[in-house]
Amino acid sequence: MASNTQHAHQPTRIRRRFIRRNGDLRVVDTPISFEQLQALTKRKLDRRKAYAIISGEIAELCRFTRRCSGCTSGGEPEFCRDEEIGAGCPACGYHGKIRIVTWVPTGLRARRQRHAA
Repeated sequence: MASNTQHAHQPTRIRRRFIRRNGDLRVVDTPISFEQLQALTKRKLDRRKAYAIISGEIAELCRFTRRCSGCTSGGEPEFCRDEEIGAGCPACGYHGKIRIVTWVPTGLRARRQRHAA
């Protein structure tokens, strides 16, 4: 059976645009193929990574774990288990760690494609 859904192991490739309407700022993500992305950058990219074009710049998806700042915001060092893990609070689900997922600029610019007239 063929499925049209995107598999979890497939990296994301999007073009992100910001649209302002009636004072509201909206984010519109449009899927882009790997071939289109590579043609816009004029460079060889890693297919295993997730990329986005944000304001004409290529960004890569970065994921990491760090100590929850909410666990230590009170300045009470005795509540910290160690330097890597906070004591736990409602913000992190009482685990002391949080997962960060963000787009990081790669320094590459997307070149505009010229359309034949």
